[in-house]
Amino acid sequence: MGWLFQIVWTLFRLTVWSLMLVLFSPRTLEFVGWDGVARWLLHHAWARWVGLPLLLPFFLLSAFTFHERRSGDGEPDCSQPGLDPELGLREGSVSRWPVDDNVIEAATWSRGGSHQCVATATVAVPPGFAFSARSSRMEPVWFRGAAQGAVRMGIERARKIDSGAHAEVWDTMAFLSDDPVDMTGIIGGESVVLRTSQPVLARTVFSDPEVGRVIGELEQADRQWEWSLLPDGHAGQAVLRFACRGRAENPEVAAWAQALMSTSIRRLAA
Repeated sequence: MGWLFQIVWTLFRLTVWSLMLVLFSPRTLEFVGWDGVARWLLHHAWARWVGLPLLLPFFLLSAFTFHERRSGDGEPDCSQPGLDPELGLREGSVSRWPVDDNVIEAATWSRGGSHQCVATATVAVPPGFAFSARSSRMEPVWFRGAAQGAVRMGIERARKIDSGAHAEVWDTMAFLSDDPVDMTGIIGGESVVLRTSQPVLARTVFSDPEVGRVIGELEQADRQWEWSLLPDGHAGQAVLRFACRGRAENPEVAAWAQALMSTSIRRLAA
């Protein structure tokens, strides 16, 4: 299992636990300066009761701990091809699309009866550049503050635990707890929640007309999507990843993935 999944899984668990704590004790938000949110939750108990059944499945899931298989273990090897603890089970073959000196790999993954197309590529990036973007429908504004606080706590904890070889990675990933970038003036920007370590460079990527076209079509089709560029632990390299609800075998979904990935790769190279 890769170290990147361990990071994501740890952040997921901390986020869920923090939200559960907020539901049962809203006043804990006062310690991070969110007095208004705490008062609102205290005076609107119905929101806490609505949130509890929504969070409970994630809370139960967060109780599991994944670890790598070692010699002599009787545990299943979750890193085997076609099986991923985060994405689920891969269906069908992997499509490969060459773009200049890079190769995009795309496949369909199924989990819990739902399917998503995931496309990835390892690319060269400017020092310290990373971003994470998603549809604004996937991140309600009321949820944003608590989620950012949980991510900030997770990154600080990870920094203390792993302050050696991956120290630079944690510094780059710190932007995940920041407020989203102002997307004013960018086509389709109102539909995007973007966080990045370098806002000027990220806005250049998202200002590309082809990127705007693809995001606009994704939103019109009511597709859940996420697009990120995160460090892979090697200097000057990062993993470019696009995920969208649907199958990679769907020509429309494949066209979105290929267009968004190839455009961003060429932008980064330029």
